[in-house]
Amino acid sequence: MRNISVTSVITSELEEFFNSLPDVWKQFRPFLSPPLRRLTNKVWLDLAVTHAVAVYTWGRFPIVVVFEYNEIEQIGEFQINLSQILGYGIGSPADSFIKTLRHMLETKGWKTKEISPFVSVVCPYCGARYPYVQVPDEVICQNCTRAFVPETAVRDYGAHN
Repeated sequence: MRNISVTSVITSELEEFFNSLPDVWKQFRPFLSPPLRRLTNKVWLDLAVTHAVAVYTWGRFPIVVVFEYNEIEQIGEFQINLSQILGYGIGSPADSFIKTLRHMLETKGWKTKEISPFVSVVCPYCGARYPYVQVPDEVICQNCTRAFVPETAVRDYGAHN
């Protein structure tokens, strides 16, 4: 799962945004990459929150994009499930899809920031940092070999920016 926070969204443009994503993907996709096909998308407003869900296929792999945007606070988040796509890092299909999505959002003037799924846990004895997707109840520091209970965990927002 990859997350992108977004601000300054014009929610009335979301439907067109999701429909045009496959065409923009053609310009940015990796060499010999299969096309992106839109299966469905839905946008709706519930009180002061706009919700959207879009489902695409990339070759034989599904890509699910979920979006929530608080109209009052003017902040939202895209959650992109790319779990079936193999390969990580720069130049991977998943990375290319995220870059394409961010490019489209920023072209519209919407401000984006990718949010790391990792949470940093810091050893209180030696200061060593450990990234976790899910924070354990107890950690044994590989640096100083002392055990500690993570009291507070800080989400590492800088990992993918």
